[in-house]
Amino acid sequence: MKDIVPPHLQQKALDSIPDLSHFIVKKGKEYFYSAEGKRHLEDMLDDFFKERGKLINLIQQFIGNEKLIDKIQPEIIKFFEQSRTIDIL
Repeated sequence: MKDIVPPHLQQKALDSIPDLSHFIVKKGKEYFYSAEGKRHLEDMLDDFFKERGKLINLIQQFIGNEKLIDKIQPEIIKFFEQSRTIDIL
């Protein structure tokens, strides 16, 4: 790509990375905070634990009557709120 893309466009792309990182974090946080995001996350958890019945039973013992999604969703949102997430992106 370096041979094809002119240097000024390469620099422009590099300069836009921080803004893009902030945008991804903002949208990710909004999505997982939304009802749709929570529902999608819950579906993903259900799929993950379908064949791991014993594991989900063990986890359920630790968290009590709360749904697993109610524990995991806030943690994912916290992930998006950390400054290190932007650095990783």
